Amino acid sequence: MKALISTLVAGAALIGSAVAAPTTTTYFASSAVGNGSDHSMWLPFFENLNGSTTKNNSNGSDFDFSPDGKFEIIEDGSDVTAKLTGHLVSQVDPHYQFAVEANFVGRNGPGAGGPKFELPGGVQDASDWIYFDFDLVGGTLEGKDALGGFNFNFAQRPSNGNFPLQLGLGANGKNLNLGLAVWFFLNKADDCHNQFCHSVGNHLAGDFNLDLNPVPLPAGVILFGTGLAGVAALRRRKAKTA
Repeated sequence: MKALISTLVAGAALIGSAVAAPTTTTYFASSAVGNGSDHSMWLPFFENLNGSTTKNNSNGSDFDFSPDGKFEIIEDGSDVTAKLTGHLVSQVDPHYQFAVEANFVGRNGPGAGGPKFELPGGVQDASDWIYFDFDLVGGTLEGKDALGGFNFNFAQRPSNGNFPLQLGLGANGKNLNLGLAVWFFLNKADDCHNQFCHSVGNHLAGDFNLDLNPVPLPAGVILFGTGLAGVAALRRRKAKTA
């Protein structure tokens, strides 16, 4: 899995040490645009939420990251985890907002359902996907502004792990960009106290469909890595001369 992740990270530099420290690869996450509706998060129950301005609105279920969210992959030896965070805004009513933190953990095999090919024409190639590498293990969807107190906890969908998170070119199901897709369930949190809490139950379905773009390395890190490479080259030349 590490080799697969490395091929997806543009411009990442790993500086070795006697004791390897955990490494984090960070991506900007934005709405995947293309096949079907365009969104970062899809919450179909919102289209039938009594009393909300999204009811009976075809886009009422769609939310976008604003600004871009973040998807982080953390590697610590053989342990790999990931986290999706950001601020989501409704495409229909800008006062309907959520703060999201979804947590994932690496796994050791593919989901029994295999990759979900959602683009028409069979144009996807899952040979470089790491769709089987992350299970959704929890996190929170916290209502903001008009949705303050409308709080949920994430759970894996389906619970048997047959369709875990998929990540790769075309994996978002919307286009052929580097993308991410994952299904989820939402369960009401104990502190759910918004007016809408009584209108929904548990195990509400939804999903994320995202484009991912690597966060550029700071210039100082790039220069530091370049400097180390120069020192190493100089040592090789001196060794040859000797």
